[in-house]
Amino acid sequence: MGRTRRSSGKNTKIKWDEHEEQMGRTRRSNGTNTKIKWDEHEDQVGRTLRSNGTNTKNKWDEHEDQMGRTRRSNGTNTKIKWDEHEDQVGRTLRSNGTNTKNKWDEHEDQMGRTRRSSGTNTKIKWEKKREKKKQE
Repeated sequence: MGRTRRSSGKNTKIKWDEHEEQMGRTRRSNGTNTKIKWDEHEDQVGRTLRSNGTNTKNKWDEHEDQMGRTRRSNGTNTKIKWDEHEDQVGRTLRSNGTNTKNKWDEHEDQMGRTRRSSGTNTKIKWEKKREKKKQE
């Protein structure tokens, strides 16, 4: 395992040649991991790792990402881009990824709701149906 022993019998260093270590890790003289080096194109989720071993970027080509997501350089989602007519619930998303409007044509909305531009419910229009019942 490449270990050496102190006279006290404790392990000192675990020495790995970086190209021989299956995870691409190198070891500090104190035996801790330093870097996990992945070639970005070889990493199965498109991740690259900082020298401290943390994830930096998840790079997705927008057209290849199954959810239509793009990633900021810090690895967070930026935009989920849906064509309004393709989105099954009629949602559009702000550039920061939050819902803006749920646009329903009133005659298509099964609950008779209309939406404000802020995405909140404005009116539930059942009055006409109630009036019809009263007249009957």
